[in-house]
Amino acid sequence: MVHCVLNDEGLAVFIDRIGSREAGFPRRVARRTIQRLDAARIKALEGHGETVRAALTYLREVILIIDRLVVDPLMQRAFEHHDYARKLAETIQSFAQPLQVLDPSQCPNDLGICVTVTMRAILCSAQSNQPRNLALALEHGLMDTFVSLLKVCQAWQEGPGNLSICISGLQSYLPWPAVLAQLRPYYTSKVWLEAEKTAGRISELLGRRWRTFNVALWEHFQVHDLWDSKVRLCDNLECQRAINRGDMTASPPISRECSGCSAFVYCGELCQREDWDARHSTECTSARIDSITRKAAPGAWYSPHQRAYHVAIIEYRFNCLLARCVDPCVITRAYKAGTMAPPTFSAIALAVLEQDGIMKSSRFFHLKASSVYGSAGPFLEIKQGQYPLRPLPCATELGYLQPRMDEYLKESGAQGEICGVYVQPQQVDGGARYGEDAATLRREEGGGQVFECG
Repeated sequence: MVHCVLNDEGLAVFIDRIGSREAGFPRRVARRTIQRLDAARIKALEGHGETVRAALTYLREVILIIDRLVVDPLMQRAFEHHDYARKLAETIQSFAQPLQVLDPSQCPNDLGICVTVTMRAILCSAQSNQPRNLALALEHGLMDTFVSLLKVCQAWQEGPGNLSICISGLQSYLPWPAVLAQLRPYYTSKVWLEAEKTAGRISELLGRRWRTFNVALWEHFQVHDLWDSKVRLCDNLECQRAINRGDMTASPPISRECSGCSAFVYCGELCQREDWDARHSTECTSARIDSITRKAAPGAWYSPHQRAYHVAIIEYRFNCLLARCVDPCVITRAYKAGTMAPPTFSAIALAVLEQDGIMKSSRFFHLKASSVYGSAGPFLEIKQGQYPLRPLPCATELGYLQPRMDEYLKESGAQGEICGVYVQPQQVDGGARYGEDAATLRREEGGGQVFECG
């Protein structure tokens, strides 16, 4: 079977034949393929020496088959029906004990390839549901295997390079709470501390990637701990809460979601009525159908709660920027004096540009990680744009303005890239990508009465 799917032409013919059969046939193929994982595991646990090596070689071939088949959305759904990510992680983890007694120079190579291809099958080959599947694999031992490989990767010729790619892929999914929750136990465990000690003895490339991953992981833990887990968004395009900030309470209200579709959220009944009259009355029904469909598929629903956490990440990066680039005492004194309006982000950005003599004609800040933490200065990437009057809190305070994700896009005219997000945009089962045009994001979500969504 592996020879049939190795090349693209053979894979296309194989998948076409599967798709032409009865509706349940793809799931049967997926089930039989996953059963081969159990066969490899049993063979490894009951055997020894060459038997274990043969089982590991067989496991590599089965994982490669799965990696090739999940490229097709139909087959991916079939494998997800049988929790292929969980089975892959459990099977690889079950090889750890039998392999400890074998040649350490050979086993890390075979096992490492299995882990690398597994990560590729979950994060690259699959077309959707990457966060859910990755979290499922981490929950069932993938990180244990990964850390054990980190300790012996020097015996694996391609180990440092392949593990660096795996770490990079893992880091790109840290903004998803489901993934973050599975990594938290390792952060304070002895296993993680042992891996940290090992990082000083591995190659420079892998060591640098591992340390970068740990810094990013710590930052996401901090953001998640500071976030109050409340949805404070508004899908009314004409919401005035940022412009009329002076008339609002210090903390924005908890959003309420539309009772008709459960997809659109609003900061209050006024915004809900305005959006209903302007556009939502014509899309609520279709948004309801869309939300029901997505909720029925595990991992496909990009909820307002998830979106609010992504906004919290953006806010955190804004606060880091202000803390690095602006003297917090200046903003604090301005608030205490009460003799002037609170400064806006654009005013501070332009002031820094004029002060440093690097004023440019374009004036919109793209808040990229390379700019925030780069040595060349934080305001070198400025593009033309109109700025609303967004008052800034003290730079030492968290929360910035709790802005809607689309505010930056709307004012800048940017399409397809959200300001400040330093992770790669990823598809969520055909839905809007994190970092996609916010108007598209909201139109795919969804009048009627409202209720708190927590």
